[in-house]
This record gives sequence, C-alpha cells and structure tokens, in this order.
Amino acid sequence: MVNTLLLFIRSVKKITINISLLCALLISTSVFSLTKITASIDKNPAMMNESILLTVVADDDINQNSLDTSSLLADFVVGRTSTSSQTSMVNFKTTKSTTWQISLIPKRIGEIIIPSLTIKNQQSSPISLVVMKKSDTATTQQDIFITSELSSTDIYVQQLFTLKLKLHF
Repeated sequence: MVNTLLLFIRSVKKITINISLLCALLISTSVFSLTKITASIDKNPAMMNESILLTVVADDDINQNSLDTSSLLADFVVGRTSTSSQTSMVNFKTTKSTTWQISLIPKRIGEIIIPSLTIKNQQSSPISLVVMKKSDTATTQQDIFITSELSSTDIYVQQLFTLKLKLHF
C-alpha cells in the first residue's frame, strides 16, 4: 500500500514538473512575439531632391526581408536599406529589436503621406511629410575651417594636456 502511494506521488510530481515546464515554455515564446512597429523620419519638412531617412523598428528579431517597401515607390525613390538586429538582457529580461533604415528621395513637392508598413500582421502609423521647393536665391558660400591648439609641445606618457579645436566660418 505504501509502495503504491509512493509511486502515485512520484507520478504526480513528474506530471506537475512537465506541466510547469510546458507553461514556462509557452509564456517565454509569447514574450518574444512581435507586438509593435514604429516608423519615423529624420526631418520634416524636407527639400526637393534631398534624401530623408526612414527608420522602422520592430520589437522582435525579424527576418531582414520581412519589410516590404514597394508601397513607397509611388512617391519616393527608394535608396539603400540597412538592417540591424539587437538583443539585450538586463536583470534576466530579454528584449529584441530589428531596425531598418531606408534612404528616400521625394519625387514631388507638397504633402506626401508615407503609408503604414506591415510586418507579420502588425502595422506602423502613416507619416505626413511636407516637401518644399529649394529656394532659388543664390546662397553665398562661406569658408569653413578648423584650427587646433595643443597646450604643450612635448607630451609624455600619462601626461595631461589640453587640445582646443576651433571651428571658423
């Protein structure tokens, strides 16, 4: 009788441990699922024939080819796209992100809407961009140069010195 009770307790422990491990696995995989995509541009307004940088960030480790930029071709010349992935772990909390940086050159003057971009059923918000005509007034070119000054002419290992840089324009 005692042996059957011990066998029953051991089997319950195994089942409990297996269920706990399964729950932990399910919870951990849902933590790494894609939940948000953000898009931003580096300047607004922009000038005609001037490139802008569109940055799209997904909060998960995503395949680099998952971002479809074909919707941008109607209003922009799409340039080089660079991709980076980042994983960080702080106090046992792991965060992952994938970032795309896309160079865009507007094709027309006026207000252009950068459409929402979709990755794995998640969408970014559309962005309104104002494109202005370059001014026709002749701008005068200014000479720009840098001068430097070192506090000492003879410098030794581990000696402190001061370096002054001046930008002249």
